[in-house]
Amino acid sequence: VWPGALGARGEGVGVRGKSVGTRGVNPKHYDLITKTAQAILDARAKYPDSSLAELYSETLMPVELRRAHRENDAAVCRDYGWPEDIGDMDIAAGLFGLYERMK
Repeated sequence: VWPGALGARGEGVGVRGKSVGTRGVNPKHYDLITKTAQAILDARAKYPDSSLAELYSETLMPVELRRAHRENDAAVCRDYGWPEDIGDMDIAAGLFGLYERMK
């Protein structure tokens, strides 16, 4: 939702593929978010010959990559006070609100 809405590719942490950056992250959550984001990179590194399309295919995504993303999603949702089962449209609305406040 987020990358499609903005056509953006950002650095930072995310919820289901939507970058939320690290500005404003609660310091007590930062270490966990950093750890779970690194777990995503580590899981992807195990498959150097796979394309991103293969790695992020609903049917082909490696189990450890899917698990790493779920753990990162949960950590980021917790940080922003969002429920872990938040929907994509609510994520997009929340992210737009966060970025609006950053201006």
